[in-house]
Amino acid sequence: MDQQRFLTELAGILEAGPLTLDRPLTDGNWDSVAMLSTIALVDELCDVSLSGRDLSQCTTPKDILDLIERTKA
Repeated sequence: MDQQRFLTELAGILEAGPLTLDRPLTDGNWDSVAMLSTIALVDELCDVSLSGRDLSQCTTPKDILDLIERTKA
C-alpha cells in the first residue's frame, strides 16, 4: 500500500492538516463516521476488512497501518 496516499486520504477523512504516522487521530474529527470512512478506505486501498472494534483501539495512523498488517497475516 502507498503509505503517503493512505495518510493523505486519512487526513481528508479527519478534516485535519497533513498527518504523520505518530500524530494522534483525535487531532482531527475521529468519530464513528470517520471510522466507517477509514474502514472503507482500507478496504479500497488494501482489500482488507477491518473491524470497528479493532479500529477503535487505534490512536495514531501507525496503529492503523499495524492493524492492517496484522489483519493481512
